[in-house]
Amino acid sequence: MTDPELDDLLRKAKTPSRAEEYWEEFPGVVSRGIARGEPGFATGPRRSRLVFATAWAVSFATLCVLTGFWFGKWHKTHLAQGDEVAQARKLVAELATLFPNQVQSIVIENGRTELHLSENADVPRSTAILLRICGKSGCEKVITFSGQQVRVNGQPCDVLVDSRGNVIVAGSRFVWSTTGGAGNSSGAQIHARSLGDVL
Repeated sequence: MTDPELDDLLRKAKTPSRAEEYWEEFPGVVSRGIARGEPGFATGPRRSRLVFATAWAVSFATLCVLTGFWFGKWHKTHLAQGDEVAQARKLVAELATLFPNQVQSIVIENGRTELHLSENADVPRSTAILLRICGKSGCEKVITFSGQQVRVNGQPCDVLVDSRGNVIVAGSRFVWSTTGGAGNSSGAQIHARSLGDVL
């Protein structure tokens, strides 16, 4: 496009139609913009759209980052739980081979592993259970079997698995269950997972 053609196009272009009050307020808007040092002397509606768009973009980015962190943590936790269950099953299978019908429980606490064996080979075959018990003195993992006893805050408790696979921990002063229907007044947090018939 040549200069004369551009000049001709600009002469033919119409001025945008604005309400009379816009033109009356325009000099004041420009003066206030200059006084405040605002770049471009943006008018109210245009500026509010920019603020809204910026706020929306920042909110969306924050939501994406938080969702990413949550998903990463969830994925890592589930992988860790899967590894923990696989390791517990392997440990039970190996110890059952060494001590057939004698393994009552395996307690893992502060990097120490304690093996509790029956003196005779009289422990019946039953469902293996992985317990995480957190009390006043810290947390411990216990691998045991349905029908055996473990200690929760120093109190002996029976560990049972019902016909639906729910784990029940019952002491003389409390009963806990994976179904959540029973109360736990032991002061300990208990998490249980059935390992199935490992043996």
